[in-house]
Amino acid sequence: KVRNHALPSLAFAVFGSGDDGGSRSGLTAFGPMVRWAAIPQWENFSIQSSYTFSIGDDLKGNSTDPFIDWNGAIWNTQFFNDFPIGDNFSLFTEVDFIWEDIGRDKQNEGVYFDNKTSTPLTVILSYFPTLKSTIYALTGYAPSWSLENNNGESGLTINDYFYQGGIGGKHQFTPNFEIELLYSNFTTKFLKDSEGQAATYNLGLRFNL
Repeated sequence: KVRNHALPSLAFAVFGSGDDGGSRSGLTAFGPMVRWAAIPQWENFSIQSSYTFSIGDDLKGNSTDPFIDWNGAIWNTQFFNDFPIGDNFSLFTEVDFIWEDIGRDKQNEGVYFDNKTSTPLTVILSYFPTLKSTIYALTGYAPSWSLENNNGESGLTINDYFYQGGIGGKHQFTPNFEIELLYSNFTTKFLKDSEGQAATYNLGLRFNL
């Protein structure tokens, strides 16, 4: 669910009824996902790939409905690896290749696709003070690529980006219950150009039944 320009807004307002005219919700895509250990000698290395097909009409939005998802398909391939550092630290890395809004333009029907590609990179350094506790710091950078720059000249260039940094922790209180807290600060090209910034405050509760 998304909310556009719904002010004032509270953190839990996204779960509301959506009667303000700036909200939109729905099932937008489905598709298969596979994950495999590509190199048996690397126990902590794996690859995950998914391809989702969009469902619904005008998901990218218009003058009355906000953006909720891409109109085209999405191909997302992720590479994961976890490096142990001594007895109390580990370094997790993730490199992605994402191709969003896949499709061929149909100018006679007024249908256009962005065919947007990005290569996010995420690094998480974890410290384990006890067997049940974890403290971690994370950083991420996600550039979006284009074959044309702002002057209309051809050539691979970064036309947008997103980066973040954060710190968090989690503790396992019982074998079946865990709490996680995370704070992150992030910005995008649009936010930086407008001298703005944003942050998230996250609370996670994990139950094993």
